Amino acid sequence: MYIERVPNRNSPPAVLLRESYREGKKVRKRTLANLSKLIAG
Repeated sequence: MYIERVPNRNSPPAVLLRESYREGKKVRKRTLANLSKLIAG
């Protein structure tokens, strides 16, 4: 699990709690929670 900041065009960046996992040879990301409101507010 890790926290990632994602650029969001004209808005402040989104702060997401994510986990990575494998599907065959590909590494995928799954968003578990959006933490933007907790950090910005």
